[in-house]
Amino acid sequence: IYMSPTYTRDAAAALGVLLEQGFTGLTHLSSFERITWYDFAKAAVEMTSVQASVTPVPASTYPTKATRPQDSSLMTKVLPDDAKANMQPWQDALRAYLTEKQYL
Repeated sequence: IYMSPTYTRDAAAALGVLLEQGFTGLTHLSSFERITWYDFAKAAVEMTSVQASVTPVPASTYPTKATRPQDSSLMTKVLPDDAKANMQPWQDALRAYLTEKQYL
C-alpha cells in the first residue's frame, strides 16, 4: 500500500506560505514521493539503529474496520513552488522528526 508521508512541521510551513499569498483552491500538502508503509517503517528502523526486523505484511492480512486504498499517496501539482520549497523529501523529514523526538 502506497502513501505520502508528511511531516507536520513542513505542512504547517507550506500552509503559512499559502495563507500569506491568499491562495484559494484545493491542494495537498504532502511529500512528493510515494512509498510503501513497509519502506517507511524500514527506513525509520534503519535511521534509529533499533535492533528490529521489519517484515512486509499484505494489507489483506491486517484486520481493519475501514477498507484502505492500495494507493493513498497525494499529488501536489497545484502547490505553488514557494510553498513546495517547505516540503522536504520524506527521508529528510523523517530524520528531522526522529531528531525532534530525540530518537536520534
